[in-house]
Amino acid sequence: MRQPPLRMLTISFALACSGALGCSDDGECPPGQINVGGGACRSPGAGGGGARTAVCGAEVKINEVLYDPEGSETEVTTSFIELRGPAGTALDDWYILRVKKSGADGRPIVLAGAIGPSGYFVVGEGDVLDGGVVPDMVDPGADGQQKDYAFVLDCNGEVVDAVAWGPWVRDPPEEGEGVEGPETSDEGPQWVFPGEDRPADTASSGMSLSRCPDGGDSGNNARDFAATVPTPGAASADCPDPPPECPPGAAPPVGGGADLVLNEIAARSVEYGEERAEFLEIVNTAATAVDVGEHVIEWNPGEEEDFAKSKVIPAGLCVPAGGALLLWGGGAPPPTVSDDVVVLASGALQIRDSGGEIRLVGPGGGALITQCYNEEGCPSQPAGVSLSRDPDADPDAPWVRHDQAERSGGAASSPGACQNTDAFSAGCDRVPEPPEVEPDPACDEAPPTGLMINEVGFDPPESGWEFVELYNGGAAEAALAGLALSDAVGVKYTFPDDADPLPGGAVLVVMAVSPDECPAPESSPFDAGVGHACAGSLGLNNGGDTVTLSHGDPTADPADPDLVVVDAVVFGEPATPCLHALQSDTSYTRAPDGGAGWRSHLSANPGLAQSPGLRVDGTRF
Repeated sequence: MRQPPLRMLTISFALACSGALGCSDDGECPPGQINVGGGACRSPGAGGGGARTAVCGAEVKINEVLYDPEGSETEVTTSFIELRGPAGTALDDWYILRVKKSGADGRPIVLAGAIGPSGYFVVGEGDVLDGGVVPDMVDPGADGQQKDYAFVLDCNGEVVDAVAWGPWVRDPPEEGEGVEGPETSDEGPQWVFPGEDRPADTASSGMSLSRCPDGGDSGNNARDFAATVPTPGAASADCPDPPPECPPGAAPPVGGGADLVLNEIAARSVEYGEERAEFLEIVNTAATAVDVGEHVIEWNPGEEEDFAKSKVIPAGLCVPAGGALLLWGGGAPPPTVSDDVVVLASGALQIRDSGGEIRLVGPGGGALITQCYNEEGCPSQPAGVSLSRDPDADPDAPWVRHDQAERSGGAASSPGACQNTDAFSAGCDRVPEPPEVEPDPACDEAPPTGLMINEVGFDPPESGWEFVELYNGGAAEAALAGLALSDAVGVKYTFPDDADPLPGGAVLVVMAVSPDECPAPESSPFDAGVGHACAGSLGLNNGGDTVTLSHGDPTADPADPDLVVVDAVVFGEPATPCLHALQSDTSYTRAPDGGAGWRSHLSANPGLAQSPGLRVDGTRF
């Protein structure tokens, strides 16, 4: 069966020895050879080793790659490719080919010289690398910051070594795309992946991808390479510690929720401390440790059931009984609440915001966990908060917004811990006490009664939407029909004449979401009993604005005798005793709910930036 092409969305390097390769400056190749792109020529169907194998060997490895140094790409030339092999190995006939999805791109990196006594050979983009290291040779092609790119080392049709990283998406072939491999069939050249087995994780800016341990090669880029501090011409540093040995009795997972449970998903990045991160949390509910070594976590499915992103779990890694596995992407991992949490730190996970599927796959390929999200019929993760099982670690429990889970205390996420921040081994039943929100002593106004504006989300978190929360603080129903919601510029939303009244003690959130994309009641992003309306754009001013709930347009003629203002709030400078200064990335709210004083949400509850549809303390109304 013909293998569809692997469309690369990022870069790989591969190492090759020239052999039958020739070079062409004008696109013409010697008789009997074909142009593989970038001025490189080889014999048709060349491969299988032959006499060149003894020359090329398999002792030389690509050992470290710095493809994205810190700084401007046009000003910084400290990218490098480090080779590792026996001292004295001549490299005069070796090439590092650069390939993109449409074939070879630009000239090959033609190596010259020999591996020195240290056992390393460094190809630098510039004359001097970080730390003052002088490379063994200079070639601008060592810069790997380009996208849709690959580096392939071809030795007479045989790859000596290769490293690829980042998401590689498998798509049906398009005319003229793909990399020709050495094998052919009746349908023509086969499409091949220029890396080894699976691509390595990406490294953050300024970090290298290095073999860990130095020179180690299992034939799987995902297993062999890790992000480290750059060390051109020296052994890899800062390699992650190998996982501890699995305890006696540990067994592979059986799946079906019998032992491992996908418990929390942050596909859209959430704030945790001073970091923003994506993460996946898997809990072991079994009475014994579960050996997940060599298993693969996959996400971002493409066509043909292939997944663009994956993380190979290191061999020998076990999830302790009552513990958890946390796949963390972005910034420093959080401190774990117990030794039972195993953290796999990665580069940016790039979990697709728009939705997809997450799987845990065994070494033999069978899926042990499968969970969709942010698609029709699947749980939906809003911006700024994770999705969590409620209650924790129950494979049959529904998925909810973390801040609305019963034991979360309104927190946006709890990576590596129960919703209440306790360790999984201690149980997750404790219901935390909500923070006490005291009235502002500087505000001596009497609290309002009846229908009021209770919270204004004027500066939403990343990928969020603006909102205005209405609260009925009275016992009787409050009519909404015909009411207008305005800012200082004009009316932004008018409730229809058939709008249902708001019961006493209830809340309704007006969201800056297009009416065409307004969630149905059964798909509401809020807790049960919290109504919502979609106003399109609210356009609230982050520097300060006026929000008014009224019959009539207060911006047309404030003196209009027919204008009836139900409630209004002015926020921004200058602040008054009951209208405190603003903060960014948080809402403006009455504190406590229904009270007279207004303040930034984070000053009222430091653990929660906003709470549309919930009280300031994160609990239900």
